[in-house]
Amino acid sequence: MQSKFLTMMTLVTLLAGCTTQPVGVSVDQAAKFREQGIVVGDVKGASSVALKTKGQAVTGMVLASVASSIVASNPSSISPQGMQEAQQAGDSAGRVVQSAVSDIGHNVQQAQTPAYAMATSITHSLNDAGIHAAAAAYHIDIKQDVWMLSYDSLFGSDNYRLHWQLSTSVLDGTNKVVSTSVCQGDGDTKQALDAWKADDYAAVKNAVNEVGERCAKQFLGDMGLHG
Repeated sequence: MQSKFLTMMTLVTLLAGCTTQPVGVSVDQAAKFREQGIVVGDVKGASSVALKTKGQAVTGMVLASVASSIVASNPSSISPQGMQEAQQAGDSAGRVVQSAVSDIGHNVQQAQTPAYAMATSITHSLNDAGIHAAAAAYHIDIKQDVWMLSYDSLFGSDNYRLHWQLSTSVLDGTNKVVSTSVCQGDGDTKQALDAWKADDYAAVKNAVNEVGERCAKQFLGDMGLHG
């Protein structure tokens, strides 16, 4: 019994120790960030929230169906060569459809987005930790890959929710990427599109800082820069 208790305590101790270690870099690299300085650099792709509606998706399905029907109705598609040509034509039509569908959607311009909120949160945390920006040897580039308000289910409810992905890279003085981190997720709030649009997309704006701070916290943990 005593042996089992000691084994359990050892396991708990090991797990507790692991939580203090950086996830994305070695302990030595995390120490270099602290000693040599690290600062936020470029923030890209952070000017709007993409709106993807059910109408857009349905239009895309209709266009794809029409394109497929046109290709299938071609008599030459019966031969092997014709089948290959039909396949190529179908692929080309698919690309045109996807491009058309993307154009149907639109972006809602925002002064503040998760990427900017993340950059601000990281800067504050580094300053609080005494990791100063002056003559920093490393810089952090943030790219907002996804910040989107999209339908939750095409054939189910009429609710919409937020989705995001922010990619972060740490580069040295020669612009060599030293480490990377990706923060992605889906919002908990699901509500009708009109509710999201209310008061000039107030609900979307309210979510910006929460997402930015969450991603900043993950990045700092990955790089061993908490505290």
